[in-house]
Amino acid sequence: MLVTLGISFLVHVWFDTGSFESSLALTSNQNLIALLISVSFLRLVTQTNTLENEQLPYGNRALRRTLFGTHLFSSVLNLSAIMIVADRLTQKHSLGKTQFIVLSRAFSTAAFWSPFFAAMAAALTYSPGASIGVLLMVGLPVALIAHLITLQDIKSHQEKFEGYPIHFESLLIPVMLLILVLICRVLFPDMGTLMSITILAPVVTLIILFIRNGMKKNICSFGGHIIYRLPEMVGEISLFLSAGLLAVGISEFFNHSNFVVPFMQFHGNEAALCLLIMILFAVIGVHPIVFIGILGFWLEPLNPSPELLAMVFLFAWGIGLGASPFSGMHLAMQSRYFVKPMDILRWNFPYAMKIMVFAMIALQLLSISIN
Repeated sequence: MLVTLGISFLVHVWFDTGSFESSLALTSNQNLIALLISVSFLRLVTQTNTLENEQLPYGNRALRRTLFGTHLFSSVLNLSAIMIVADRLTQKHSLGKTQFIVLSRAFSTAAFWSPFFAAMAAALTYSPGASIGVLLMVGLPVALIAHLITLQDIKSHQEKFEGYPIHFESLLIPVMLLILVLICRVLFPDMGTLMSITILAPVVTLIILFIRNGMKKNICSFGGHIIYRLPEMVGEISLFLSAGLLAVGISEFFNHSNFVVPFMQFHGNEAALCLLIMILFAVIGVHPIVFIGILGFWLEPLNPSPELLAMVFLFAWGIGLGASPFSGMHLAMQSRYFVKPMDILRWNFPYAMKIMVFAMIALQLLSISIN
């Protein structure tokens, strides 16, 4: 559907003008896809596995460790972290409501700040020049607020919560990678965050594999990932390629029409309105990457602050992902753990509206500090 719409816009422009940006249509979102592929190698060295006979912990401490530990793992491993944790929790019984809420929200809020999330790649692609340091300073506090709200929402179930036995020494690699990305931004400011992560992820993976396993096993693990695991990403990559084509098609259509952007500027109020629209569309199944591409081109004439625009994209991705029964994460959990779509909407939509308020406040404060 996205490809058909994108081509339709380009054909319309071609009939009107005789030309369109064919190279851009073919290459849009390639930096984002390169990052997704690169980050996937980190699964080889970021361990969330526990001993099969290790007893699952109970209570408040288990809940907090599961929430924050899954959040950090998800920030690097994306959806695979959720599947690893949820598979262990469902070995003896089905996934409970409280467990689902913890895992769903731990994963989705990583989009607010993680440099290794597809959301960050998309945000940096369509708001070039955004400072990763500023995005972290805005996104991390809102993610923390989201976790505090989650803990409050499930307060009455904390004592009975059965969690995942996360060992925090295994979080060293995600933290180390984040520090390396920030160091690269300081030492090589012209390289860009996307390029830094794309280079660092497979290099760090190779080094750690070599230290742990030696050369032979290193080559086998790395090669096996290329041969067997990368093809499994075809659905995700197709989505981003298709969304990029649609964004270029709409951009070309707007550039050759009399369409006028309805904003005179892009500050806090405009950012909040765009966030609201993106979240509402995400809830009914429109992936945020579609609007990110469209708004990125659409708002370009206003010269918006790249940090403000990027944070709109990050918040919309994280909140929309957590609220929508149609997001990739929730569709996977519905099929794998038999969670009902209406239950997802009932459990997470009120929470999403609360987080949206805090996100809008953060956007207003960021806009004031910039302007």
